[in-house]
Amino acid sequence: MKRALSILFAVALALSFSLMATPVAAGTITVGPGGPPTFDYSTIQAAINAANPSGGDTIVVAAGTYNEHVIIDKSLTLQGEDRDTTVVDGSGSGSVIYVSVNHVTISGLKITNGADGVKVPGSWSGAISHLTIRDTIIDSNEGDAISCLCHTRGYWLIENCIMSNNGGEALAQTHQADHFIIRNCEIYGNGGAGLSDIGWGSNAVVKNNSIHHNGGRAICFDSMFGSLIENNEVYCNGGTGIELQYVASGNTIRDNIICDNYIGIVTYPQGGPNSIYHNDLIDNTVHQAWDRSGQSSWHNGYPSGGNYWSDYIGVDNFSGPGQNLPGSDGIGDTPYVFDGNQDNYPLMEARRIKCVTTATGTGAACLTPTHGTIEDLQTVPAPSPLPHGVRLPHGMFTFKITGLTPGQSVTFTAEFPEPIPTRWVWWKYHDNTWSRLPIGRTTDPRIITVTLTDGVYPGDEDSIAGQITDQGGPGSPGSVGWETYPVDKMRVLLPRIALLAAIVAGASLFAVRRRRAQS
Repeated sequence: MKRALSILFAVALALSFSLMATPVAAGTITVGPGGPPTFDYSTIQAAINAANPSGGDTIVVAAGTYNEHVIIDKSLTLQGEDRDTTVVDGSGSGSVIYVSVNHVTISGLKITNGADGVKVPGSWSGAISHLTIRDTIIDSNEGDAISCLCHTRGYWLIENCIMSNNGGEALAQTHQADHFIIRNCEIYGNGGAGLSDIGWGSNAVVKNNSIHHNGGRAICFDSMFGSLIENNEVYCNGGTGIELQYVASGNTIRDNIICDNYIGIVTYPQGGPNSIYHNDLIDNTVHQAWDRSGQSSWHNGYPSGGNYWSDYIGVDNFSGPGQNLPGSDGIGDTPYVFDGNQDNYPLMEARRIKCVTTATGTGAACLTPTHGTIEDLQTVPAPSPLPHGVRLPHGMFTFKITGLTPGQSVTFTAEFPEPIPTRWVWWKYHDNTWSRLPIGRTTDPRIITVTLTDGVYPGDEDSIAGQITDQGGPGSPGSVGWETYPVDKMRVLLPRIALLAAIVAGASLFAVRRRRAQS
């Protein structure tokens, strides 16, 4: 009996230790206006205070405005319902969200009206090395959108965010930025720089961002190594478009549009070799580029070529690695020489941005795709007759977007010489049929966006995988008419038929009731 009790006690003791060692499962805590019983808490901070100290919880925040300063001191996910309607408001002071631990994800929020939007402290011993901020708006803060001034030790992911109209910088001084990724963000209207001093790290990626109308430089790599700046739109910034500071080396800058900045690209004297090619450098005011180290390569060899320079005055009569063979090849016959270096294979045409004078003579229109290359951009008059009530003041455009993967969606940006009204659409014409696509808006009313998908009509008019063919242009929404918009005949006629049928039925019922009353 004693032996049996001893065995049972040992089993119970083992089970108790195993239960103690089992981590508590991550849970979900809800926050919403009014709190219980609909939600667990009415404030975000109360939910964080109640979260599991071991981390892993998800705090789901319903739409509403939360006037508070949030301190995240546990590893968790803070998930807003919608970044346009789930607002954390700092009431004009302090850091709106303060992150002091690793493994935090912030998503789906609007963070506004604080001294800084998101504040991240850090030191050599206490760096915040794992942080994700996605699908979040950080705007109208007195200081920086994301303020670090810290040693991060890397592994930050910032994606699908808008950082706009902050008094300071969008991202301020993140050192030890190993494996940083900043992608698919729009960064504009900030009083200081865009992405400033991403420094002293390696393997960082800054890709697919639109960075414009900031008071200072747009992108700065401070002593970064082996990192990539790719496929960004960098324009109308008060400082340098892309800056490689101090000993930055081994970085690649490619496929960017760098336009109307104070300086396009600059490298520092202490830096090593970097690879810079396939960028469109357009009308940067003081220098298109300034290679102060003199060590970087400004082309990708022949026949891949170098960069497009809007002020290049050379011609393209020859071809070959030495540009001494008969026939043009899209590469200038003489190098483009600039301060500190030269591009041996300057491109004769911009790779991504294409401009053309409209068919109606209103001015120049410029198209830029997020992926692929625009080819054969031409203007054509709008076919007649137009859909009922439609105006196409800039005419229409035909073009191809090539170099895509089959089925890929592409958004192109189109800039026109005058504002495009808010209710307008992108009219398409193919095989004597009109159709229309929605237009996306930007902060500049002259600039719109349109999304097309390879192999999907309306949007793609050919059957070639990996290529989109379009004929379209911006126009007023009009009113659908069956004469010029056959696709929508039934949509127009059915409501009218239904209304007529209802009138007839009502009149018949009235007549029947009247006869019955008379009889």
